[in-house]
Amino acid sequence: MIMRSRQKWPINRLDFVFTREHISWTRQRNDVYELLNRLGPCRIVDLVPILEGRVTERTVYRTIKLFLEIGVTQRVNHDLIDLAPPHRQHRHFLACTNCGRRIGFYDETIEKALNRVAAKRFFESSGHQVEIRGRCTVCLAT
Repeated sequence: MIMRSRQKWPINRLDFVFTREHISWTRQRNDVYELLNRLGPCRIVDLVPILEGRVTERTVYRTIKLFLEIGVTQRVNHDLIDLAPPHRQHRHFLACTNCGRRIGFYDETIEKALNRVAAKRFFESSGHQVEIRGRCTVCLAT
């Protein structure tokens, strides 16, 4: 039985990859996948404490290794991992200027506003990036 994610991105593409590669879908793999979608580019070591109690550290590393091998994730730079297209949902980011953490989010209101701005100026948009810089809750607490 394939466990379906509760997120709103093309999970059927992931199902296709798993079926093609003869890989079973587990709750732990689903948890890692959902967290990667929520966070955006991040280090593997950042995933471990968030998933603690649900997924072991070893399983996180093994899942990321598997996802890299089958093209579900990609290395963004030396130590950052992100979902690879077409698995990655379009998102915006909150970027911590203190620790470098990037938290992905999606907001329909922002999307509509950006489309209105482009349309008002008779501009055909092919994409955009939104990044809000500041300090994350972890850095604010220290």
